[in-house]
Amino acid sequence: MALGGLLILIGEAIFYFSPSLLAIGVLYGVIVYLNAMYVEEPELRIRFGNAYEDYLKQVPRFLPNPFHWYKG
Repeated sequence: MALGGLLILIGEAIFYFSPSLLAIGVLYGVIVYLNAMYVEEPELRIRFGNAYEDYLKQVPRFLPNPFHWYKG
């Protein structure tokens, strides 16, 4: 959802030629990224332990990585 919201903001900035909307989109992206790293992930590590650590090794945070192959 966060990535979708970011893409919509960036798309609107391009469509309307709006530098201020682009700045809002970049700020939104930074806030979402930092929230995922420093708020959500530590809570999930506490809640799920080693299972979540294994999940983090296999799944990228936001964008898919075509060069990462699952070795399970």
